[in-house]
Amino acid sequence: MSAAYQLLLMSKDINFVARLDQALKMSAGEYCYSLCAVSGIQAMQKKLKERNFDAAAAEIAALECGFADLIAAVKKIKPEIAVILISDGFKAEEYRAMALNLGAQCCMDKNNFNESAFILNLNQIILGQKLLNNKNSEPETAGFDSKLSFPQDFSVLIAEDNIFNQKLLQVFFIKKGVKNIEIAANGEECFEIYSRGRISTVIMDCHMPVMDGFEAAKLIREHEKKHGMSRTPILALTADYVNETRVKCFEAGMDGFLTKPIDFERLYNKLINLTNDGIDNDSKDKDDMFDFSRIAELKKLQLPGKADIVSQLFDMYLKEAGLKIEKLKKAAGDGDAGSLRMIAHNLKSSTLSVGGVRLSALFKALENKAKNNDLNDIEAFIEKIDENYKRLEEKLKQMLENKEYR
Repeated sequence: MSAAYQLLLMSKDINFVARLDQALKMSAGEYCYSLCAVSGIQAMQKKLKERNFDAAAAEIAALECGFADLIAAVKKIKPEIAVILISDGFKAEEYRAMALNLGAQCCMDKNNFNESAFILNLNQIILGQKLLNNKNSEPETAGFDSKLSFPQDFSVLIAEDNIFNQKLLQVFFIKKGVKNIEIAANGEECFEIYSRGRISTVIMDCHMPVMDGFEAAKLIREHEKKHGMSRTPILALTADYVNETRVKCFEAGMDGFLTKPIDFERLYNKLINLTNDGIDNDSKDKDDMFDFSRIAELKKLQLPGKADIVSQLFDMYLKEAGLKIEKLKKAAGDGDAGSLRMIAHNLKSSTLSVGGVRLSALFKALENKAKNNDLNDIEAFIEKIDENYKRLEEKLKQMLENKEYR
């Protein structure tokens, strides 16, 4: 049976309210929502006192005050409620960071507002807030299974500047039986804590003050190499969905990538994979691995009455890429940065053309590493490429066999 959640929305945009209401009613899945809309902060406060809402969303344009006052007013009445802000003014990172640190759980850009993404975020935000509100009770989903899931000596370092996310992650690990939990509010603190003692895994927010997560990850990798230490898994955590951020994560030496708001089932799967074999093999990450829109572009090249262009290009890619991956391995073994750069550059574009967005990001990261003559951890990097290529190869062969692209 679906869980019923109540959302309070403050907005003066009637069309926006109607659009969101329709999307919530049409959404399928484990959760269903009822929407209550108001147009001002006083009406919002009144509704909060009358009903038990699970989340409050506010469009900044509807405010008679600043968002800091709104957050404070909402939390004063319902401190346990999740708060979501919607505006076209959060493009500047400092405003977003300020809102999050004041108690908002999510900031969304109205200009690029996507109802499906909002509902997905809403699900995770409400579940996360409920986890915090009921930290002494049994969690609601399998993703929050409280049974011991990590070794007794497992230790985690959470590098995150947002207090809400810090607490959310801390409670998640406590429920998983983890006793050794360290928290850093910026990259500098993260590296300092890491260098003091052995950490099993690092959860690294990419965008933090003082020093960002990319620089902190690079320092950790340099420290490991200098002292002959084994590789510590680093899982990137970011609100960015763009491929460029993924590339920067791989370049910095991170091992996995997870977008906010936090999906705890995926977080758990990624951590188990990374701590067991150092490879992020999350089976729920298929949408991050492959982009079907690229296939639509290939289909536009089809000539009437000619052989299927997509199958030809898939076959050609698989034959060429397999050979070049082997050449990559040899170049890595020889320490040949020039060959690594050339092969990675060649594979980057062709892999993206057949839909392999994650593997293409890895090739771009490798190209940049080789360009800078940075061959640190190159063997681990090539292993990651090989693993992701095998998954893409399996996907393309499956599509060829079943003609899924037609």
